[in-house]
Parts: sequence; C-alpha cells; structure tokens
Amino acid sequence: MNGGKEKFEFYRKWFSTLLNVEFMNLSYKDQDKFLSMVKIFISSCEKVHQEAKDVREKLIKIKVNRIEHPIPETYIVIGSAQDFQDLRIRFPSSVPKPEIGESFECIIFSIDGETWFSSKTELITGRIRGQ
Repeated sequence: MNGGKEKFEFYRKWFSTLLNVEFMNLSYKDQDKFLSMVKIFISSCEKVHQEAKDVREKLIKIKVNRIEHPIPETYIVIGSAQDFQDLRIRFPSSVPKPEIGESFECIIFSIDGETWFSSKTELITGRIRGQ
C-alpha cells in the first residue's frame, strides 16, 4: 500500500515534462525566477533529508481490524502487527482501502524506538500515534 516506487516514477516523469514543456518555453527572466524557487525548494529538501537520518524506520506487516473515516479525504486503518497492538495508519482516500482481516506491509517511524508513527509528518506533529 506504500506506493513509494509509483510516486517516485510519477515525479520523475513530471519533472521531465516540466523541464521539456514548461520551463523550456519560459522567458529567460521567468526561468531565472523559477530557478530561484527551485533552489529554495532543494535547500528545504536537503534540510529535511539531513534530519531524516535520525528517524528510525521499521517495515511491518499490519493486519486490518477495522477502518475509520474521520474526515472525507482520509481513512484510518486500525490493526495489529508483531510487537504492536492498536496501530493507527492514516491513508488518503485515493489509496484503495484494504479489506478487514487483510494484511499489508507499511513503514512506521520513530525517534526513540518506543513511540511509533505512521508517517514522518505524524512523528513531527505527534498526531495519530502508531503505538
């Protein structure tokens, strides 16, 4: 359910299209402005990447016990995995929902190795704890 490879391939194609269709046809002045935005974006990505080296990641296989729908754009899978009970993993509605009783692999994240979260965003904000 992670879809990381598919997202990576999507963005690779998107960047290629952006370069060959949009960026190439901008005026020199607009290309310069765009490059400034891209440099700021890359700098921010590098900071996030540097901080990520301190985040522990664990691949687990979660068994779906139930699914909740707190807001229309997302759903939360409540399940269990080896060494973890009552895991809560948030997914956007665009990701196909698993069936109750089904198992799937996902990655959870922690700083201390004791409290786990279903995304790095949740780890930073402290919302929807993985354990």
